[in-house]
Amino acid sequence: LFTIVTFPFIFGVMYGDIGHGGALFLAALYFLYYENDFLEQQRRGEMSEIMKYAFGARYALVLMGFFGFYCGTIYNDFISV
Repeated sequence: LFTIVTFPFIFGVMYGDIGHGGALFLAALYFLYYENDFLEQQRRGEMSEIMKYAFGARYALVLMGFFGFYCGTIYNDFISV
């Protein structure tokens, strides 16, 4: 349970960037918004192997994107510019 929060935070500290963290956050929110559609694809066996891994980690990706965006704001870094 401790790792569920600390790993995304440490990832955000390492990956702190507003642009990339925001893109990761939005991609994970897309997974969450269309979760039922993706579950149906997974049930039918139409989902690729890499999408299965990404979809399975959707909640961790939301946290990782959020913390990446947050730390990028603290670092004042937007797409390494």
